Parts: sequence; C-alpha cells; structure tokens
Amino acid sequence: MIRLQKYDIEVKYEKGSNMFLADTLSRASILGDGKSGPEFETINMMKYLPISDERLKEIQRETKSDESLQVLTTVIRQGWPEQKEDLPNVVTPYFNIRDEMSIQDSLVFRGEKVLISQAIRSKMLGKLYNSHLGINGCLNRARESLYWPGMSNDIKNHVSTCEACREYERSQPKETLCSHEVPSRPWQRVGIDLFELERKHYLVTADYFSDFFELDHLKTISSVHVIRKIKSHFARHGIPEQVITDNGPQFVAHDFQIFTKEWDFEHITCSPYHSQANGKAESAVKEAKKILRKSKKAKSDAFLAVLDHRNTPSASMKSSPAQRLLNRRARTLLPTTAKLLQPQSIDSATTVKKLAERKRQQAKYYNRGAVELNPLDEEDVVRIKPFRLGRKEWEKGVVRKRLDQRSYEIETLHGILRRNRVQLRKTNEASPDIEQRSAMDNSTSLDMGGSGEQMSPSKEMGSNEARTEMTCLPAAEDNGAVRRSGRARKPPSYLKDFVLK
Repeated sequence: MIRLQKYDIEVKYEKGSNMFLADTLSRASILGDGKSGPEFETINMMKYLPISDERLKEIQRETKSDESLQVLTTVIRQGWPEQKEDLPNVVTPYFNIRDEMSIQDSLVFRGEKVLISQAIRSKMLGKLYNSHLGINGCLNRARESLYWPGMSNDIKNHVSTCEACREYERSQPKETLCSHEVPSRPWQRVGIDLFELERKHYLVTADYFSDFFELDHLKTISSVHVIRKIKSHFARHGIPEQVITDNGPQFVAHDFQIFTKEWDFEHITCSPYHSQANGKAESAVKEAKKILRKSKKAKSDAFLAVLDHRNTPSASMKSSPAQRLLNRRARTLLPTTAKLLQPQSIDSATTVKKLAERKRQQAKYYNRGAVELNPLDEEDVVRIKPFRLGRKEWEKGVVRKRLDQRSYEIETLHGILRRNRVQLRKTNEASPDIEQRSAMDNSTSLDMGGSGEQMSPSKEMGSNEARTEMTCLPAAEDNGAVRRSGRARKPPSYLKDFVLK
C-alpha cells in the first residue's frame, strides 16, 4: 500500500462473479503432501552452530549440572512473568532478553548463541584467547556463537591481564600538544642539547624567543667541557632564567648542579627519550645537522651557512633570529648598506604575539588525531615502552610519584625510571615483586647490555629536577676527558670465536 501512494488510483467495487481470474485464484488452495519439515530452531541453532560435537556435549553436561541454568530452563518452558521482581535472582539478568531465549537439546540459546555455564566460562576464555588476537578479536569470535551475562567485561579483563600481550603492546597515540609559555624577551629561556654527526659531537644552545642558536664542536662530551662552552655563551648573551635540557649525563652530573646554583638559573629536565619536551633545542639540532651535511657536500664553510641562517627572516615573521636577539642585522657576504646594519629596536610585544599565534597554529594541526591520556595515580601498575635497540618487550613497573603534568617516576625490578605519560600504558596486571632487586639497589651503576642506561639516583636533585635517569658513564664529578688507558674495552661480537692475543 505504501508503494501505491504515489499513484492516483480510483478504487471501485466489483462483484466476485464479474472478476473471473482473481476470484478463481483466490479459491484455488495449495494442497499439502502431509509431511512436516524440520523445525526451524533445529536447523538454525544446532546444525550450523560453529562448535564441535565434543564441545557441545561438554556444554550440555555442564548445563544440566548448573543449578541456575536449570532454573532458567524451567522459566523458559513455563513462561516468563510480567514483572522482573517475580523471577528468581539467578534468572533476573536474562529478563531483558527473554524474547531471545530458547531451549534445544538441553542447551539454552540466546538467538543463535549458546549459553555457557559458570563452570566452563574460564575454560572458554582460554580457548578464545589461544591466539592472542586482542580484545576486539576475542569479542568478535565470542559473539558469533557464545553468550553469558557480562561476557564482554570478562573477556576484556582476561585480555588486560595477559602478560604476553602486555609485553608486546603498540605505542600509545600521541597526546595533545603542550607548549612552553612564550618568553617575553630574548635569552630568557634557552634549550640545550648534544648530538653526534659523523662521529663528531656538537653542542646546540637555542633561544626560545628569537630562534637564534649557538653551535659548538665538542672534543669531549664531559660535563666540564660542556659547562665551559655554555659559560662562554652566557657571558656573551647573559644568564637566562630557565635552561631546558634532557637527562644526559652531562646535565645531571654534580658539576652541572653546582654550575646551576652558582650562575643562578632554573634547570628544567624532561623525561628521557621524549625529545618533544625540549622541542626548541631539537629543532635547532635538525637545522644544524642540515647545515653541516649540506656544507660538507658542497665543500663550503659551515660557519658562513650558520651566519646566513641567523640573518634569514623567519617564516611568518618579518625579522631574523639575529634581529630578534641582537636588535641588528649581522654583516654577511651579501652587499648590505650601512643603514641596514644600524641597530634597530624590535618590538618585543609584536614578536610575542606572532610567536603565540605560531604556537596556536602548530597546536591546531598537531592536535588533529591527538588524545588526552588519563593521568596515572600512585601505585598504578604500568608497562614501560622499550627504547633499547632490538628490544620489544614493555617492562612492568609501578608508579611512585607524579613529577609534573605528564612526567612520572616509575619503580621497576631494575630501579627507578622517569618516563612521560605517552611512554606508559596502564595495565590490570599484578604489581611486580620490587623487593627482589636488593642486589641492584646496592650498586651505583647498572649494566644494561650496552644501552647506556642507568637508574636514577636515590636522592632528590633539586626542586626543579625530579629523579632523573642517568647513563653509564665513569663518574658524575668528572674533571676532564676519560683517558684511553682508563676506558672500558669490549671486543666486537664477531671475534668471540677467536683467541685474541
């Protein structure tokens, strides 16, 4: 009738004696053969159920021995009451799906899914998760043929406590961008980082306001030598209020702590293996590497390339890093009038607005697809993302302290680590037995198989430096480079089958 609504039909009554064809067909009934076909439930629920005969027999036995399912069977056969309160307590979870419940060959079904008794649910969970397909894979398999109240939650809890799956987790999704506050003047906040390129070590000191960076070649990477380079920049541009670094051994050494106090600046460290927290220094490292590689390829002077970089106006800004830091252009090999080289005051307020707008644009595009991970609480059991080359297992640990907005102190069997929230995944597993690491607590350094990784010291390093992770180097109070005679020697692995003299 709905399909005929679009037509303008005039309906007229006509006697049946005048409608020969329609009246004849309406009286011609189909004669049956007297044979009854198979029941629909038998075909739908037994013949095509994706469970083996042996497993079905086991489910039948357990269903018969389960008192609650026998009560449910009685209710299904006798009929459901109108009110839920009139049911026995063991049957109330099935009241809302009562229209789907049926019985076939001593088995209780919800639609086409067989109901599993309490006694064999754990066994079925083990069968479902034999291949470790994850939560969604298990749910999809189970929903094809099995059912019991709370099945989805039971599967999720079972999967979340699987140690094998937790050790091989996928990386967390990226978190929303959390930017540093825009500084109000040049050289107020600087980021410092070390990098290696073609077996040479370099130090980068980048200004958060002007994007101006200093590049130094390091003969040694000892804390004393690094501090000497940093002092020369501070003597030239002034002492910043904040210095942001990673947790490299040079920056957590005792000498650097003394340097921080004597020169009166705030030292902020970020979580290990989370370079995004010191993004300005990492961006300067990327530019420095690009300059050094291209200069070597072109056989040109790298320092002239650095000078040109400092004199080039930044994108979306009319001033160059040199102008924002020094209030003047630096003379280069390009012909420049004396007027352009004269000092010109740069409006800091305008620069701050442009920097803030640039950060907003960065956050706008970065936050597409980003999530805000739930904060962790103390004593939460977590898995820690591996970073050592060739290692894939996520280590188990316990949250001991929240250091800042997204940084946590984690205790493991090997010691105390500092990690960012995106490097941690909460788990429902049991807490690891931390008490077993007594031998490791007594040692000052820990051999991590050449990873250069060491646990954080047991004492606090300062108000702005929570416990940080150290690296395996000789001593924090180093007074110079390590001599060749004092270095640890380890033969390469390909010589292990030979006798060396």
